[in-house]
Amino acid sequence: MTVRERMMCCYRGESVDKPALGIYTRYLKRGNMERLARNNGLGIIDYVALTSQISPPWHLLPEFISSVKQTDISIEYY
Repeated sequence: MTVRERMMCCYRGESVDKPALGIYTRYLKRGNMERLARNNGLGIIDYVALTSQISPPWHLLPEFISSVKQTDISIEYY
């Protein structure tokens, strides 16, 4: 099994041939040690938030009232 297959099996609750080890990219510095860890079977998990973490939470403010009426909002994946 590949590192990815092991990690995906763990997320699904399935059995694997050997333990899957993973780390988030923000905790692992880039460079020679990262490459060595990856080549030895460490899975690197890259997480991207759906919303920006630096933007203010405007949708949580009680005074926020949208002035947009009768609008169709859609999301396009590319």
